[in-house]
Amino acid sequence: METAVAHPHSVTLIFASQRSGSKLLCDDVASLGGMGRPREQFNYILPWQDTRGEQDVFDAIASGATRRNPDVGSVKVMVSQVRPINRYLPGQPSDPEPEAMQNIIEWSKARFERVMVLVITRDGQLDQAISRIVARTTQIYHSPKGTHEDTDLLNVMQSVDANFRWKILHEVCLIKSETDMLRTLAQDNPNLALLVRYEDLTASVENTSLRLVDHARSLGFSPDHEVATRKLSKMIDRAQITAIKQDFVAFLHDQIGEWVPEEL
Repeated sequence: METAVAHPHSVTLIFASQRSGSKLLCDDVASLGGMGRPREQFNYILPWQDTRGEQDVFDAIASGATRRNPDVGSVKVMVSQVRPINRYLPGQPSDPEPEAMQNIIEWSKARFERVMVLVITRDGQLDQAISRIVARTTQIYHSPKGTHEDTDLLNVMQSVDANFRWKILHEVCLIKSETDMLRTLAQDNPNLALLVRYEDLTASVENTSLRLVDHARSLGFSPDHEVATRKLSKMIDRAQITAIKQDFVAFLHDQIGEWVPEEL
């Protein structure tokens, strides 16, 4: 594993919600080079502790640098993490998520010479919700073999029940709120932020790489490569996703009648 120096002067911040494609985006960023190697390093300083502070946030970001580019730190920040991370920063209260995300950006602008913000969202919010529930149920968050033939996953698909459906409904509502916050964050920071859609990310590595490289260079970063190298894999095949979605829509009709949101 590559080791970072303690004092990067640039930072890449990736804001995301769970199961939005953020791991793939982080892998692309790392593959392109010159923008850090972002992961969820804030996990190491959470849950919040009063013995930690601003330096711990900086050190977590610094650990997202690489030996080749030790001056560029990076981190992936989940919406669910922003409030406690914001509390570590000097003079910052425990604000609601939108303000906390903006405060993290403002702090970064004060601490680093260059700041790049990437925001990823997913239009298919029901797909995202299903992915969350399957991952939590199986405790399998990424497919190491690039296959959907894991026994635990198949067992979950075969045992969809009312509890499973209610969990999906809860996540759809939560994801809608998180997605709105993330899109607003990108809109409020037009000079720093690039909004990446999961659907575009998975459709074309070439187009995604072009947007990432152009954005990085416009902010003074120096990517090492023009196109990312990636291996795209899914845990669940499309047939199973479709079956769960159809079951969920039927469940909604059962619960609330004929009105069902069109985007589902």
